[in-house]
Amino acid sequence: MKTHGSLTVNLFLAAGIVLLHSSHAVAGKAVSRVEYRIQHVINLATLGYHHVRFSRDSRRFVTITEGSHDFWVRDIATAKVVAHWHNQELELSRELHFLGHYRIASLSSPTDGASNTIIIWNWSLNSIEWRIVLPGISIHYFAVSPDGTYLAATCSDGSLRIWSISNRKLVRIINVQPRGNLIDVDFSPDGTMVATTDMKSAKLWKWRRSEKVLAISGVWNRIQFDTTGRYLVFGANRRDQIAVWDIKCRREITRFALPGMGPVNFAIVPNGFIVAVVGALSSRTPNLSNPGIRFVDIRNGKFHAELQRDGSLFLDVEFSPDGQWFGAASIGGRVQVWRLIDPTRLKRGKAGCAGRNK
Repeated sequence: MKTHGSLTVNLFLAAGIVLLHSSHAVAGKAVSRVEYRIQHVINLATLGYHHVRFSRDSRRFVTITEGSHDFWVRDIATAKVVAHWHNQELELSRELHFLGHYRIASLSSPTDGASNTIIIWNWSLNSIEWRIVLPGISIHYFAVSPDGTYLAATCSDGSLRIWSISNRKLVRIINVQPRGNLIDVDFSPDGTMVATTDMKSAKLWKWRRSEKVLAISGVWNRIQFDTTGRYLVFGANRRDQIAVWDIKCRREITRFALPGMGPVNFAIVPNGFIVAVVGALSSRTPNLSNPGIRFVDIRNGKFHAELQRDGSLFLDVEFSPDGQWFGAASIGGRVQVWRLIDPTRLKRGKAGCAGRNK
């Protein structure tokens, strides 16, 4: 048994697995125990900002490196490569989503310097099915509706653009922030609403009618619905904070900062209230130190657990749709996939309308 600070790590060398649990105490109160089993550790040959995403059936995961030309699709149980795609004409960028069993969408930058391109790749056929190109307009982020039928992108001209994936047509343009850049975007679980962030606020839209239903002031880099559609999670602002807005109650219920961490990315466990957060030590004093992967209850901002600090600076995280798997990708070329031993520990509890007065 090895102990690193307040995090206990049990090593089972014969089984080739690592079990982790938190033994932290916060403000004199013990934190409930959560266990994880490291299933795969993949050391990629390239250095850079890596990403990991799970397929919608939770049977596979894909990894890419920003600035590289390669997709790697792997089996979730064995980590065996089931597909590899290399395209010298495109450099992969920051966004990556599964559209279904065999299709993956990525935001890519052509090596000839043209505007960002969204490519739809069928990994079973090893071919590009569709390219979304907006000449002279940069695409910042994009999201795919939960049923895989629509794709929404935030653009440098302040527009939100939505395409039908089945017929490959642009179906809606919403001028969200004409004088400023849009940043992030996410679909609600039922696909009827889209949330956006820009340089002034976050907004919630009934996109089929171009109707704005909610505006929340503040500059946020990332936005995500929880899987119930009740909460919007924002992160991070200039104070390295994460905020949670209750859509049903129309109020902010909590806002928190994690000591020593400048949040870069986060993911919410399906059907639960726990958010996993990764980042550098501070966005105001950036460096490559490792603050770990932290789990926080989005209803109250209370610390829940922390994963092992192994020297890797993880900057991307994702839960599988079934909640059984958790992946993290580091800037140093390492991708790790954990299996949650007891996912129900991340799903307990109910939500009310108590929260911060605005």
